[in-house]
Amino acid sequence: MEVPGVAWAGPLVIPLADQRPPLVLTARIKPGADSCYETWVAMGAPHNLSVSEEALLRAHATPAWTQQRITSQAGSIAWDEHLEPGAILFVEVRPVDVAALPRDVDAKSLAVWDAQMVAKSH
Repeated sequence: MEVPGVAWAGPLVIPLADQRPPLVLTARIKPGADSCYETWVAMGAPHNLSVSEEALLRAHATPAWTQQRITSQAGSIAWDEHLEPGAILFVEVRPVDVAALPRDVDAKSLAVWDAQMVAKSH
């Protein structure tokens, strides 16, 4: 449960289904600098943005990303985290040598996709 205005610090422990070395990707959104909504509200919630306002919102829409490799112990990984009040942390864990999405498409799946696209175009 989130308590507004209260920071959180402690270990994050994530069980692993795969024994290969994990890659941990995190994206952190902090109130203010990484939150385009808060920036937009602070600007007066304009509906017709100037070029500079749009550039500022785009810059604040990008979370701070990090990546790290953490040695697994007893089938899980753990590390210490700290979150400021109102912050959000996204965590993705996957084996180092595996793409997040499959990059290979088998011939049968490709044929089904092609047939569906042809059907939609008629």
